[in-house]
Amino acid sequence: MEIAPLTPDRTSETANVLAAAFCANPGFRAGLPGIDDATRERKLRPLFRSFVRTCLGHGEPSIVLDGGHVVGASLCYGPGAYPLSLGVWLRNIAGGLPLGPRAALRLALIDAWMRKGHRAEPHWYLFMLGVEPRYHGRGFGGALLRRLSERADRDGMPAYLETDKPENVPLYKRFGYVVTEEAQLREVSSLRMWRMVRSARAR
Repeated sequence: MEIAPLTPDRTSETANVLAAAFCANPGFRAGLPGIDDATRERKLRPLFRSFVRTCLGHGEPSIVLDGGHVVGASLCYGPGAYPLSLGVWLRNIAGGLPLGPRAALRLALIDAWMRKGHRAEPHWYLFMLGVEPRYHGRGFGGALLRRLSERADRDGMPAYLETDKPENVPLYKRFGYVVTEEAQLREVSSLRMWRMVRSARAR
């Protein structure tokens, strides 16, 4: 296992891994209902390419490698880097336009909830962390979380994230996160979301 900074030449590879990791998540199932996971994964790849490119330009993305291949990634933003400016945010979601107006609206409603409650205090933000499903259970996601914790501890700042998967809540708790809000987005198929924070820890 090797963790490395994401470089532009691995943009498409990383986006494909994240699309595979997130295609069955409740949020994306609610955003793109009525299709199978494989089709949803394919449709999401352009959106994830936008996410990866934006983080390359404005955040600190990391990848985890196994045998030289990307098997997981985290898209993180340092203190003050998120929320994104309007222009950057528009580029960030541009890859979602081919999904069609209904899917774009559903995903925009989820994004609006995320942006509305974003923490004002300086912090490290985990925008996205995913591991290709066939590599689950081998510690790749935990390694990426530890990398983020090290960054936050280095700066003596909290780390913050949102998740739409109930099974992720106990996982993040094991890494020191606590739930600060649980919400139900009734306008998006009653999707449940959690906000979680890991307190600042000086090194």
